[in-house]
Amino acid sequence: MDPLQILWVGRFYKSPGDGIRSHSHPFYHMIFVQSGGLTMTAGKKTFPMEAGQCILIPRGMDHAYSNPSTETMEGLEIKFSIPSEPLDRQYATGEALVSSNSLVQMLFAQIVQEYSDLGSLADDAAASYMGALLNA
Repeated sequence: MDPLQILWVGRFYKSPGDGIRSHSHPFYHMIFVQSGGLTMTAGKKTFPMEAGQCILIPRGMDHAYSNPSTETMEGLEIKFSIPSEPLDRQYATGEALVSSNSLVQMLFAQIVQEYSDLGSLADDAAASYMGALLNA
């Protein structure tokens, strides 16, 4: 079984009315809204998201988002690959998972901080935090 691999960690901003068209990835994508809000479409469902919420988008799922508000949205994102188990089984229903768990917010911030401070040397630390995040 291959270990979890962090592919991308970063902050992003979306101006009012800005967004991303529908697309998919061969990896998992997590988005955490730090401030402002997003309208996220994942699969066939639409989720209004506000500050403090996180969404886990399964690999291969079409998704798009836009900022319908009048303020700039600030978010964090993590793109990662993981062996097909356990997540693929857990999300075999093909639905995205939305969470407002405060632990998720803390772990997201820690992962981004590790990458800011250490760059690629933070992979092991980020993988450890991701393990905790996925179990939160």
